[in-house]
Amino acid sequence: MSQSVEVTLVLASVEALAEAIRALGATWRECGTLKSKNGATHKVDHVVTAADGTEVGVRVDPRTKRAVLVAEGCGSKAEAFAGQIAQRYAYSKLAEELRRKGYELGQETRAKDGTIKLVATRWGA
Repeated sequence: MSQSVEVTLVLASVEALAEAIRALGATWRECGTLKSKNGATHKVDHVVTAADGTEVGVRVDPRTKRAVLVAEGCGSKAEAFAGQIAQRYAYSKLAEELRRKGYELGQETRAKDGTIKLVATRWGA
């Protein structure tokens, strides 16, 4: 039985997503299509390539600022990579917002399952 996952992000900016992708050590390029392992072709705006060659497509709706990470038919490594991209983007946006609100980021712990625990503190009123 096959399963596919679609990850949708609401973007603050495409540049912020590109920055999160670079932080993962992946490359980001404009491309109109992504060909998956099962031979299907997907319309995308960008293709993200991990260091090991795993590819995930990114389709961005310019009106709603929603980005869909396309990993369907690309294998479980691509689906896991799409999850890493979403996690990294969410982490960077959360950290940015906490700093903006005057919090100091402290201890960070990463579990074996990929979850991240971040301690933020703020002194004063």
